[in-house]
Amino acid sequence: MNNYIKTILIAEEDQNTAQLLVSIFQKNKFNVGWVQDCDSIFEALVERNVDLALIDLSLAYSSDKISLISHIKAVSPDMEIIIMTDFRNPELLNHALLSGASVFVQKPIDPEQLILMSVKTLEKQHLKRENYNLLLELAILKNQIEQFTRNQTKL
Repeated sequence: MNNYIKTILIAEEDQNTAQLLVSIFQKNKFNVGWVQDCDSIFEALVERNVDLALIDLSLAYSSDKISLISHIKAVSPDMEIIIMTDFRNPELLNHALLSGASVFVQKPIDPEQLILMSVKTLEKQHLKRENYNLLLELAILKNQIEQFTRNQTKL
C-alpha cells in the first residue's frame, strides 16, 4: 500500500458511535471526517480526497430506498465502502453489497476488527489501482510495438 496518509469518511447518525470511530482511526494514523446525514456525504467527498467511506446502513438508504452507495459508485467507482450494520434489515444489507459496498461490519463494532477490515479494504483498492495502471502501461507498450513492427515492415 502506498505511503500517504489515508482519509476515511464516517457517515454515522449516532454521535457517540461516531466519536468512538473517529478516535479509533485517529489513533491508527488516519485522516478522519465525520458526517451525520446523507446530504453531507457528497459535500464531504468533494471537499476531501476520501479513500474509504464507512456508512451506517440506515444512512445508506433514503426513505424512498434509493441507494446512496449506487450514487457514490457512479461518481467515484473506485471508492471503497464499508457498511456498518446491526442486521436489522438483511434485505438492505444484501442490496448494499450488491450496489458496490466492499464489506460490512457488525455493530457493536470491534475496534481491532474494524481497523483490520479497513486496512485490507484499502490494500485491495491499492491493488486494483496498481493493476489498472499496469494494464494501461501494457496497452501503451503493445501499441508502440505494433507501430515499430509496421515501420520495420515498410523498410
